[in-house]
Amino acid sequence: MWLRLTIFVAFLAGLAPGQDTLFRPALPGYEFEFPRDHFSHPEFKTEWWYYTGNLRAADGAAFGFELVFFREAVPNPFGNPSRWKTDQLYIAHLAVTDLRDDRFAYAQRMRRGALDLAGATVVPGYQPGRAAEKSKSEIHNPQYAMRVWIGDWSASMAAAVHRLNARAKHIAVRLDLVPLKPPVIHGRDGVTPTGPGVGNASHYYSLTRLQATGTIHSAGRDYAVTGLAWMDHEFTSNVPGPLQKGWDWFCLQFDDGSELMLYRLRRPDGSTDPYSAGTYQPPEGPPLPLEPAQFRLQPRPASTWESPHSGGRYPLQWQLQIPVLEIELDVTAAMARQELITNETAGVTYWEGAARATGQKGGKTTVASGYLEMTGYAPSRAWPR
Repeated sequence: MWLRLTIFVAFLAGLAPGQDTLFRPALPGYEFEFPRDHFSHPEFKTEWWYYTGNLRAADGAAFGFELVFFREAVPNPFGNPSRWKTDQLYIAHLAVTDLRDDRFAYAQRMRRGALDLAGATVVPGYQPGRAAEKSKSEIHNPQYAMRVWIGDWSASMAAAVHRLNARAKHIAVRLDLVPLKPPVIHGRDGVTPTGPGVGNASHYYSLTRLQATGTIHSAGRDYAVTGLAWMDHEFTSNVPGPLQKGWDWFCLQFDDGSELMLYRLRRPDGSTDPYSAGTYQPPEGPPLPLEPAQFRLQPRPASTWESPHSGGRYPLQWQLQIPVLEIELDVTAAMARQELITNETAGVTYWEGAARATGQKGGKTTVASGYLEMTGYAPSRAWPR
């Protein structure tokens, strides 16, 4: 979701809400093209590659994981010849939910895009400007490669395989992800609006069903795992305004082969912002954009979990209704303790973790797994100007 770096953008850049005029705005009419748009877009101020998923080992152990890389452009007009000079900062968050052992651990990094400390680059041979000249088969099955990294943490894309590699003190992921569906573009006319006015939008797409294989490290053990993952990629130059206090974001993968992405932007008074939205991807065929009037999303107050670390109070059970799709779901966090306090990097406190859904879809019983993200329920540290 576009607001994931709200605190980071607003305070690090020291900008007023609205469009950062030093960078390219996200405007209607943008035509996505792949593999080009899997790669970095430095003409936009803020960008991220966001991977989550639910995995299982042969012995029944179940895991959720999150690995995300943020790129933030920082205007640097000074004529400093130092090799340390940069106009890009990179942040990464890694988290593993160990559902069998009721463990949650996370790690974070931030480095400048200089001296090969971090970056987002394309391997030699790929020419983004010529992608439109290539055949559709070449674009759909690219032999080109891109890599975003911070130190030895990385997400690389080559030959339609996404490879994740990150290790911290107690957790690690090493996964190969193969898309089972083409990219799903959210919003309309190439943009996802985030507010009124020109440029108050982002370019946002997802890989909604990735077959995952590899290794998870948790509690001193390596587990061979398989499962499903999800990838969000979003880029924008918009600086969030004060009308949205936080958001509740869901991605769900149903047992019938369909997927759902949905988010509710919350205003300070608790009401739903009219720029909330979603996308339903059927097992086959084009995606269906969803407007706020088409769905109803409500937390169950009795399910609230209070963090002993931040004091944030997070609803762990949700009721979701989408009449146009005959969907009625109960969505529940797979484990309560999945909060990240990222004071060392983005300065944002948020809850993100594995979730499960049960209910009715098209008149039939359905189940789904996915991820839930909640922000604005706990104070976040403001970056110094």
